[in-house]
Amino acid sequence: MSTNHIARHFLSLFSSVYQHFYPRRAPGAYHISPESHGILMHLNQAGPLTVREASDHFSRSQSAMSELLQRLEKRGLLQRIADERDRRRHLVWLTPDGMSQLAAAQEILSIPRLEAALQKMRADEMASLFSGLQSLIDAAKAPSKSTHPTATSAEKERK
Repeated sequence: MSTNHIARHFLSLFSSVYQHFYPRRAPGAYHISPESHGILMHLNQAGPLTVREASDHFSRSQSAMSELLQRLEKRGLLQRIADERDRRRHLVWLTPDGMSQLAAAQEILSIPRLEAALQKMRADEMASLFSGLQSLIDAAKAPSKSTHPTATSAEKERK
């Protein structure tokens, strides 16, 4: 079997895995827009910010950023907290629900669906699955070997 055929078969299986294990949101659950996701991600990585700092980072006017943050605050994803160093300043920070929604939005595959499927597998099947996936990752990280032989048959004969 050619490596092209194997690669295409793997792609087909990978696509099927993604379709079976993609996390489906409950009906009525709200999704995070890309813009909101970016704000939540930035806060999660940078820590609490003032509205001014957020507007500078996202190249938005302070009023536009304030409006975006207010919408996220109304949805319970953000909260305003007093700055401990200067009580006149307020910082915007993620609520526990905001952290949970961010984690859910970043989930590539559904852990509960994976757990349910893995529980149906034998230990040796799981070991083979993980060993094979790790081997594939290791092969992808390995330095490329030249696909061309170092010397052709004719060159070897001449030597």
